[in-house]
Amino acid sequence: MKRLLFLLSLPLIPMTATAGELCGPALATDDPFYPGIGRFRDISAVISAAYSDAGNPQDNTSKALALWKWMLLHLYHGSSRPIEPMNNVEGVSEEAQGVYDTMKMLASYQFAICYASASAMCGLFEAAGFPARARGISGHTVPECFFDEGWRYLDHDMCGVAFKKDQKSLASVDELTLDPSLIDWDYRAAHNIPQFPWDGGPGSRVMKGAFGKKASDCTIYNDAGTAVHPTNLRLRRGETFTRYFNYDRAPWGNRFHWTGLTDNPKYFPQGPARNLTFVFDPPVDGKNDGRPRPPYVFDGLARYGNGLFEYVPELASGVYREGADAVKNVEDGGSPKIKGGPGGGEVVFRQWTPYAICGAPEGTDPWGKVSDAVVVSGKAVGAGVKVALSNNGGVSWESRTVAGDFAEDFSMMTRGRYSYLVKIELPEGAGLDDLKIRTVTMCAPSMMPHLHDGNNVVRYSADNLGVVLAEPDLSSRERCMASWHALENVDFNDHPIFRCPVKGGTKPSYAAMKLSAPAEIKRVACAFMVRTSNPPRQNCIVAIQVSPDGRQWKDAIRKTLAIDANHWRHWFSADVPFSGGSEAYVRLEIVQNGTPADIARAVAYAYYDAGPAPELEIEHAWKEGSSVRSFRHRVKAGASEERYTVSCGANVTNLSVKFAVPNNAALPAAVDAAAGGTAEAVERSRTVEPAPLDPEKKAATLLHVAKNLYLKNNMFDQARARLEQVIREYPETDAAKEARSLLQTLP
Repeated sequence: MKRLLFLLSLPLIPMTATAGELCGPALATDDPFYPGIGRFRDISAVISAAYSDAGNPQDNTSKALALWKWMLLHLYHGSSRPIEPMNNVEGVSEEAQGVYDTMKMLASYQFAICYASASAMCGLFEAAGFPARARGISGHTVPECFFDEGWRYLDHDMCGVAFKKDQKSLASVDELTLDPSLIDWDYRAAHNIPQFPWDGGPGSRVMKGAFGKKASDCTIYNDAGTAVHPTNLRLRRGETFTRYFNYDRAPWGNRFHWTGLTDNPKYFPQGPARNLTFVFDPPVDGKNDGRPRPPYVFDGLARYGNGLFEYVPELASGVYREGADAVKNVEDGGSPKIKGGPGGGEVVFRQWTPYAICGAPEGTDPWGKVSDAVVVSGKAVGAGVKVALSNNGGVSWESRTVAGDFAEDFSMMTRGRYSYLVKIELPEGAGLDDLKIRTVTMCAPSMMPHLHDGNNVVRYSADNLGVVLAEPDLSSRERCMASWHALENVDFNDHPIFRCPVKGGTKPSYAAMKLSAPAEIKRVACAFMVRTSNPPRQNCIVAIQVSPDGRQWKDAIRKTLAIDANHWRHWFSADVPFSGGSEAYVRLEIVQNGTPADIARAVAYAYYDAGPAPELEIEHAWKEGSSVRSFRHRVKAGASEERYTVSCGANVTNLSVKFAVPNNAALPAAVDAAAGGTAEAVERSRTVEPAPLDPEKKAATLLHVAKNLYLKNNMFDQARARLEQVIREYPETDAAKEARSLLQTLP
């Protein structure tokens, strides 16, 4: 029996302490191109890696080219855009549901077509301190970034750039519309770059045609992308997470988030793949597999991978309580192993994944049914036990009555998502003897830790930061009003895209979200998609604000929309340090001043201090020719960084990498001390920080963002926060010295 329960006020889910929780574990190998997410944790780390791989360029043109080349090796030109469902809303256009976050595309999808690719590049350029925008040309969308007093065209999707006739400075879209012959030049030898390989190389006829219209007809997409999606994992005692490097190497067969990747499924019968790409086919000393080759010859095969979370908490011993967000009136031990107390009880578990949840398609319909994405299984004892799932933070639940051995598939509610709640309702005396929560995700292999022939040095690190997510459900007025923390001068509209019309006029309008974490919040990130008139009218102001109490607000960003934009979609984002407890509030402010506006999408993330981690077991699996090999390493409890070596033979093919936190995993000394030790000892252990991989480079990147993005745009509060972060986290670096001087100049 199934039924849908609506709870039309957002419940406060009480969260437990974080003992037994491992947050932010990541690996980085010494592979020169694909070391793994441990080197690319966030957009700042991506920028540092791109610059380092390019020899730490100093001039802006070389920096922009370094970022562009890095993206060519990690995100491929797909046949369509990655798409995720707007929260429970039917009939929404693909454009409105597209993925526009650089880190999300890099972590899960690894593919994008032109305007999604342009959004990814804009998110990267903006984070690096280069103002960016997308431009619509004939049949194509391209990114531009601004430096040295001009806009610069760098096309990731078609893999090409154009220099002015001086052969030193990059051209803009406007300049190319005046002189399309600029792309006739062969820049490959002089600049060691590809040039329109999908379109015949230099002199690309399609690209010349694309620029064959007036600059005034080339659409300007300001605020085209963001880069705030977290990559932090969260594992509890009793949980494993295995990443498979290719879909056909996972033991269950292919699983993917099928979203209309092509009109003809025969081209990609198992999901997105690409032969014409630089991903997994980088230049290596002019050779690849023994074949002579010039730089940037493309003939690799880029395919996505999968990830599998399996959470099987021990019930009788009470370990499951560590991993639950709420436990109410539940008794442990005996038979069944957990059962409802007098009047009944319940347990709520929260699942978070930085990777998009995906299932097995049952046919070729891109919007058809999928299965095996999220399955909750176990053994129920007694009558009336229910399993419920919420995909909107507890605003509504789909509840199912289970008996005996059960396996409930919630794939259609969870595909394309990153978080959900599972609630087990236990009548008095009835309960569970077993429980397993299984989640399949889509993972980009270009962000996985690759092993190579010979000895591999692997660096493990954990920043001990967990993530909670808030995302309003815009499917109905009741759910919408329940899932926002507060709305002022914002209404609900049953429209496929423009869900929350803003009605403030000349007065500010506000839409606020609340984030509740199980421990102290250290960082807050968020993104909003806003629809405006085309173009926005003069003096339309948008701000993102953060608060510890929902009363006192501080701007994270504030900007007046440019009136040269001629498209309705705008993305705004912020990622800022936070202090103030375990609750945080994020608010979007819009002052229309005559500009029609709607809030189309919103998401917020809180990073919380999970404390020292339990021990972790790591297993690498690979092939040497036809022989399967594996290596295991155990990370001791409380460790925030370790290094180890994996020795491989010849002809290595990566298969999988697995993280496992056993139910009996040792806890850090501080957690044991919490029962009988001193509070001082617990606090000392909780504040252990991982050693930075490269302090000078990380500090320099943060300083670059403060100077070239925030200070240049008079965003003084954001600049102050970044400068203080440099001084606090990297006090001995040259960047910290400069940051101290700059702080003295701020108003």
